Amino acid sequence: MIPYDTLHIYEIDGPIDGAERNFASEYIGVWWEGDHSFIFFSKERDDVVQSILDDDPTLHLINRFTMDYRDWQGGDEIRSFRVGKLLFSPPWESVTSSEDDLCVTLDPSVVFGTGLHDTTRDCLGALWRIYQQACPQRVIDLGTGTGILALACAKLGAQRVLAVDRNPLAVKTAMRNVRLNGEENHIRVIRGEADHLAQRSADLLCGNLPYAVIDRLLDNAILDNKRWVILSGFFETQETTVVEKLKRQGIRIETTVAHGPWRTLVGHNPARNPPGCSLEGLRSIQSPGQSGFSPIK
Repeated sequence: MIPYDTLHIYEIDGPIDGAERNFASEYIGVWWEGDHSFIFFSKERDDVVQSILDDDPTLHLINRFTMDYRDWQGGDEIRSFRVGKLLFSPPWESVTSSEDDLCVTLDPSVVFGTGLHDTTRDCLGALWRIYQQACPQRVIDLGTGTGILALACAKLGAQRVLAVDRNPLAVKTAMRNVRLNGEENHIRVIRGEADHLAQRSADLLCGNLPYAVIDRLLDNAILDNKRWVILSGFFETQETTVVEKLKRQGIRIETTVAHGPWRTLVGHNPARNPPGCSLEGLRSIQSPGQSGFSPIK
């Protein structure tokens, strides 16, 4: 079972915001990309889109797409998988778990963060290893998408997680996943810009983001009040710049995970590190084969 068979996507030149009350039951959500809005439906709804355009003459329909849900997710079947004792599974799949498993139910809808992408897997592997040696209580997850990293932190012991995304559809999806897992008391999902929220105090900052966003964030002093940082979503050719900017903010790189062209960096601020803390487990993560990811067949 999958959440949708076919996706009907309407690309609009202009922002669509706050209009969900006017949308049909087949409505999935709105994704922002630059100045464009992509409206997702599970069935064709030309009539609803036309009513939106009629209400706001500044909006224009650029294109419409019909796509199989599996193709939208890169042709991969969404399935259960493990990272350490974290067990992720979609709500439509029955999975056998043990008492020791930390179970996360994840409905990705059409949002990034299924756990299939290399960068997501590597961030999850890094989180698992950090929480074996420390327990960051306050976490900021920038670009939360489905909320997968925020949920992992909460299951591993974080008490206050701020999950941030600028896209209405990502916020809607993450909120639903937080409710599915009963983590409303530990995770707060908000819509906002990473630039405005990254400077808040936290023990751990996670950012699986486009390189342009990471580069812009690191030009500001966002890590002075952080102990740990996990950054991913950039390529090998961009790694040197990211490392240099992290070091200028007092962050020591403990782990670099290479997965194809992608890079994930784990660092910490020695000035905020408790005496006697060993990081040997983190330094051992050097290849995808050590990420701890295992699909469930």
